[in-house]
Amino acid sequence: MPLYQYKGFHAQSGATVKGKLEADNLKIAKQKLKQSMHVLVSEISLISAAKATQSSGSLKSFGFNLFQKKVKLNDLTIMTRQFATLQSAHVPIDDSLRALIQQVENETLSRVMSQIKDSVSEGKSLGEAMSKHSHCFDRLYV
Repeated sequence: MPLYQYKGFHAQSGATVKGKLEADNLKIAKQKLKQSMHVLVSEISLISAAKATQSSGSLKSFGFNLFQKKVKLNDLTIMTRQFATLQSAHVPIDDSLRALIQQVENETLSRVMSQIKDSVSEGKSLGEAMSKHSHCFDRLYV
């Protein structure tokens, strides 16, 4: 069974946590950390694998996906709660965004959050970065 190394933040206390976890795949590892251990993952990587497999389409490798999932209100709500928890724990915004990218299950939202993190890292405000993605964040949200 594949072994993953992770770093993250405890969802309730905001304390930094790190460790190793065995799981069948990356998605299950994230779910275990989130649901049973209440960890918001900022980094996760495969250490060793007996059957580590990841599917990647040729169009996806260029950052383009014709059959892109839409962002559901439930996904946006969960991400917003996680972000609020990290911010109330005084986690730096850059680290919070990095954790959200890893934690969000919706691929489209994860990609958007990655672009937002890049914009914020370049010095733009969070609102300015989010406003570029009006398909996910309406004016009221921003």
